[in-house]
Amino acid sequence: MLNPFSHHWSPMRLFQRLLIPPLLKPWLLDKGSLTEKLRNQFGDIEVEVLSECLETPMVTESMQLGLATDEKAWVRCVCLSAEQVPLIYARTVIPNWQPNNPWYQLKQLGNRPLGEVLFQIPHLQRTPFELSRHRCEYWPHLKTDSPQALTFARRSIFKQQQAPLLLTEAFLTPFKV
Repeated sequence: MLNPFSHHWSPMRLFQRLLIPPLLKPWLLDKGSLTEKLRNQFGDIEVEVLSECLETPMVTESMQLGLATDEKAWVRCVCLSAEQVPLIYARTVIPNWQPNNPWYQLKQLGNRPLGEVLFQIPHLQRTPFELSRHRCEYWPHLKTDSPQALTFARRSIFKQQQAPLLLTEAFLTPFKV
């Protein structure tokens, strides 16, 4: 059986055997726009950009994208909140960050949610979710009063013109639905 506290990512079909809180399960497994779902539940959603730069991805991200461990990618980390309560930590990793990359225009997102753009792209491909659990301290740039608190997280790769974008979303401890 999978260890829910490891840093390993598992395919959704295997991870579902673990104890996912019943109220979180429909959120964690929903394939639609998380931003839209959050807005429907909580109203206004604020996006705080925690970091946005060219950097070396985390080892598991490099492996998932087939990158060399020292290869740089564009990495954007944000926190989505409702009424100043952090709900989601989201991390976007885009390799081959050049003007001819179809994702390059995302550098102008600012504090807009990525979901507003992603789900408007025709013929967008998305891989099945991988799921994991991590302590808050695992997530780079996340400001938290509870670094040891556990989060459920999901990730998948979106492809546009064969260019990958890895999106990871961690559901923070105060997240309640």
